[in-house]
Amino acid sequence: MNLPQGFEDNLLRLLGARAFASPPKRLNGGYWAALYSFELAGHETLRGPLVLRVMPTSDEKCAREAAFQSAVSRAGSPAPRVHLSGGRGDGFGFPYIVMQRLGGSVLGVRSLWQLPALLGTTLAV
Repeated sequence: MNLPQGFEDNLLRLLGARAFASPPKRLNGGYWAALYSFELAGHETLRGPLVLRVMPTSDEKCAREAAFQSAVSRAGSPAPRVHLSGGRGDGFGFPYIVMQRLGGSVLGVRSLWQLPALLGTTLAV
């Protein structure tokens, strides 16, 4: 997936930041999405490692995924906190999620038992 030229400047604008402490760098993985790690310089609230997840899907599916991920995080599972999500019109050409970058493995067994209820609640919105 190729992002438009100047997407770094657009990312700074969307996040209300002036500069990167570490510019976006493509990560491996992400299943069908493109992942970029980065850190902002001197941002008041967005500190530490972040991830931009750009997805070749509809704006609606991206919004649903961001809501589901937020619900998993609020339920106490080790899921990255979603800071911002948006659609194709925001300058990346694809829907996206900006989230906290966490180390470790994917969802644990305890979390898997909660997923059906969280998914049902999220899809009902």
